[in-house]
Amino acid sequence: MDKITIKELNFMFKICQKQKFDDQIPEDIVQIIREYIVSRKLVVHLRETISRRKKKYYEFGWDQDDLLTQLVSLSAKLFKPQVENLKSTHIKTMNKWFLDPKKHNMKFEVELNSRAEVMTEIILNQEKYLPGFKYFYEYDWVYSDEKDDVSLEGDLLFISEVGIMAVVEVKNINKAHLKENKKEIKRQAKKFKYFADKQFGSRVVAIIGLYAIHGKDGQIALDYIDPFDKRLAKKARAFLEKESSASSGSSSDDETDSALDDALQFDQGNNSFKLFKSTIKFIFEIVIYILILLIFQFIQKYKSELN
Repeated sequence: MDKITIKELNFMFKICQKQKFDDQIPEDIVQIIREYIVSRKLVVHLRETISRRKKKYYEFGWDQDDLLTQLVSLSAKLFKPQVENLKSTHIKTMNKWFLDPKKHNMKFEVELNSRAEVMTEIILNQEKYLPGFKYFYEYDWVYSDEKDDVSLEGDLLFISEVGIMAVVEVKNINKAHLKENKKEIKRQAKKFKYFADKQFGSRVVAIIGLYAIHGKDGQIALDYIDPFDKRLAKKARAFLEKESSASSGSSSDDETDSALDDALQFDQGNNSFKLFKSTIKFIFEIVIYILILLIFQFIQKYKSELN
């Protein structure tokens, strides 16, 4: 639909995430979203749920899978004009990270240095830890708002080509206290996601949250703050992989077509050359025939003059 913009998509993804809104959604945007949903073919299910007290209750629900696939596809289309800017931002942010004196000063404190190394590992191997989110957008971003009475510094921000931002909170924790610390890290990651949305939300279609844990075993693990964020990340990755495969297939077809065109052109060139040779041969034969005829006439005339 032509009415759908990044702004409307942002609201739709938040609704899918069951996010609470601080302010009321403008009525014109609600109407556009309603029209879009009505235009989709959604399958409604009657769900049976059993409570903790073994009581059954029913509710109507619908599978978001098809809708999310459509929204991600639409997001990629609307966000495409921003990709070139993202590439430029990615290069600038990478340069800033590796030339940042503040980051290198972390080496004087063991824990901070380790954290910086973890962040560098994620940045350099983004496709391994966060496939599909290949643009490094920002790091150590600061959110400050007197109204919210809050000032905080987040960690890593990545953006995918479909316009979804990933907020990654990085922590070093002792494996022995993983269970206790993990809850706090997850809570902190949700907080960063909330404030990242306030600061960057209008620039993207959706924001997902992750936290990176670096234990004493040296392993780095990334996890999503909730199942929906994980699901949305998978949708974005699946879409990009499908697009990449289609592009590769198209490229192969183009190469095949090009080879066929070259072969046809070569064949046409050969045919043209053969036609040219045939024409020259024909003209040459006519010239020879005329010369022979002229010589014969000359001989006949010469004989008649002698007689």
